[in-house]
Amino acid sequence: ADNPAFTKALEVHMWYVYPNFENEVLANVNIRRALATSINKDAIAKTVLNNGSQAANYLVGYNLCFAPDEKTQMRDTSVTLRLMYYNNNDASIAQAEYIASQWQQTLPGLKIELYSYPSSSALTYAQSGDFDLFLFRWGPDYKDPMAFLELLGRKNEHNYGRYDGEAFNDIIDAASTAEML
Repeated sequence: ADNPAFTKALEVHMWYVYPNFENEVLANVNIRRALATSINKDAIAKTVLNNGSQAANYLVGYNLCFAPDEKTQMRDTSVTLRLMYYNNNDASIAQAEYIASQWQQTLPGLKIELYSYPSSSALTYAQSGDFDLFLFRWGPDYKDPMAFLELLGRKNEHNYGRYDGEAFNDIIDAASTAEML
């Protein structure tokens, strides 16, 4: 650790809580924003993971792209949501428990039910859309923002939440043409 020849480098892996956009409650952008902004991401990185991770307020991996910070609150909402996660991964378990606790403490009226499965089973449930929220880890095959952005494209098999924004899909489709590659 004291050797100047060694340096620290962040992996370009991201943990996401995937909302199921077919869920009526989670189709509301304000509820998704409230969930995203009501947890202490620094505490997850420094205390829960405790492995050199950094908090992320963006979709694309570290140092590939930047996004503005956005805050909002869930108001007058009483709802129960299911958070699915991998039970064969200590980081997934710790994060799911922490995120659920943070959401329930900071968003009155919100109840989170935790559902844990081995990763293969969780992915099967995710592919079928049988979840409300899915804590999902993604590591790109190549170091490019598209490796993250295309996750939400309508044609991507990992778009578990079934996000389908027309303008977003048009941009992803255009960026995936032979001329752009």
